[in-house]
Amino acid sequence: MSTGVLELQDFVRSNLGKIMIGVGILLVIFGIFMLDSFGTLASATGLFVGILLIVYGFFSQTGLFSVEWRSINGVGNVLLCVSAGFFALAIVALQFQIVSATPVPEVFHGFVMPFTRLQLTTSRPFIYLFALGSQVGLSLFTASIVLRIIGHFRH
Repeated sequence: MSTGVLELQDFVRSNLGKIMIGVGILLVIFGIFMLDSFGTLASATGLFVGILLIVYGFFSQTGLFSVEWRSINGVGNVLLCVSAGFFALAIVALQFQIVSATPVPEVFHGFVMPFTRLQLTTSRPFIYLFALGSQVGLSLFTASIVLRIIGHFRH
C-alpha cells in the first residue's frame, strides 16, 4: 500500500468518532429538509441513521467502546447501543401521519348552505412503534446501566 492510503487509514481510525458525528449531523439535516407533513421514507432514513451516527460517534469519542467486549461492561455497552437504536426508531415513528378530509355541509340557522367545508382528521399509524421503541429503549438503557454498575463493583 502507498503511504497516502496508510495516512488516510490512520486519520480515519483516529478521528472516526468525529467523522461519524459530522456525517450524522448532515444526515439529520437531510432528514429535516426531506420532512413533509406526512413523513417520507427518505426523511425517516436520514433521521434514523443520522441519530445513530451522532450517538455512536459520541460514544466513540468518549471511549465507551474501549472496554473488554467479553465482560459485563461489554454486554452493557451492547445494550446501550441497541437502546439508542430503539430510541431513534421511536423518534422517527412520530413523524408519519395520515390526513383525511371529509366534506361537511354547512348549516346556518337550520338551512343547509349550497357549499361544504372540509374537516381534516389526522392519525399517526406508527404510534405503536413510538411506544414500543421508547419502552424497549428505556428498558435496555436501564439494563445497561445496571450491568455497568455491576461490572464496576466486580473489579
